[in-house]
Amino acid sequence: MKRTPLKRSTPLRNRAPMRRVTPLRSGTAAQRRAHPAGSGRARPDEPLADWCEARIDGVCTGRAAHRHHIKRRSQGGTDDASNCADLCSDCHGWVHANPARSYELGLLVRGVA
Repeated sequence: MKRTPLKRSTPLRNRAPMRRVTPLRSGTAAQRRAHPAGSGRARPDEPLADWCEARIDGVCTGRAAHRHHIKRRSQGGTDDASNCADLCSDCHGWVHANPARSYELGLLVRGVA
């Protein structure tokens, strides 16, 4: 069976990705206003600590990159600063990959007593 070549009805256009002018910020403006800077809430737009707070031997890379909730939000944990720890990427992955050891170290807390 002989086939005819496909033909484009419109020419291709160059579609360069649009650059974002403003930096990304989490939450709506109303959510950001609801928790002012001195409220004790660990807001996502607050800067992270300089160094990882877990310092797990053989895992830690040093610089904090993630805000970790010690008591998970799905288990009733809050966004308060007392429930958050700033961890490097490797330590944060290790904490969630090794929950039994993380509970022993206090990096995770059970939601139900």
